[in-house]
Amino acid sequence: MMAKQRMNMPPRVALCLLTALAPSVSFADWAGGYAGLSLGQTTLAESSDENEGPSTTVEFETDPILSAFAGYQVQNGLFVFGGEVEVSRTTGANANVEGFDEEFSAELNLFDLKLRAGYDLGDTLVYGVLGFSHLSASPDEGPDTDSDGGSFGFGADYRFNDQFTIGAEYLARRTTGESEQGDEGSVDIDTLAIRASFHF
Repeated sequence: MMAKQRMNMPPRVALCLLTALAPSVSFADWAGGYAGLSLGQTTLAESSDENEGPSTTVEFETDPILSAFAGYQVQNGLFVFGGEVEVSRTTGANANVEGFDEEFSAELNLFDLKLRAGYDLGDTLVYGVLGFSHLSASPDEGPDTDSDGGSFGFGADYRFNDQFTIGAEYLARRTTGESEQGDEGSVDIDTLAIRASFHF
C-alpha cells in the first residue's frame, strides 16, 4: 500500500498567501488643497454693552449663514494638520431689546482664520479648530460695529471619493470691539454648519 505523502508549503509562500488574503484597511489621503461652501445656523448669538453703567446683554436671532472657505492640509501618518480661511454672511440678525418697542436688525459679516488638527479614521476625518475671528455688523439704524477675538470648535468630514467630501462643523466665536461712536462691547456667536468641499 502506498502511503499518502504530506505536502509541506514553504514558509515564505504561506506568508505571501496570508498577506494577500487578509483584509486591508485603506486610509484616505487628506493632504492638499480644498475649497467649498457651507450653510449654517447660530446656536448662540448675543451681544453685551461694556460701557460705564450697568451692562446690557441682548440675545438675537439670525437667518441662515452662507459661507465660502478654502484651505490646505498636510498629513503625517494618521494625523492631519492644516489651515483654512472662511468668509460668512447673513442678511438678517434680529433682536428685541427690553424697554424698546422696535425690533433692531443688522447685516452680519464674519471672517474666520482657522488652524485645524485632525485624525484619519479612513473615509472620515475628525478634527479640532482654534483660530481668529472678525465680526462686522451693519444695523439698519445706528453705527456699524467691528469686533475681533478667538474661536474654537470641532468637526468631521466624510470622503465620498478623492475629490468630494461632506461634513459638519461647530464653531464658537468670542469677540470684543467698538462701534463707530466709540461704544465698547462683546459679541458671542456659535454656529453649526453643514459643509461640502472639493479637493484638488
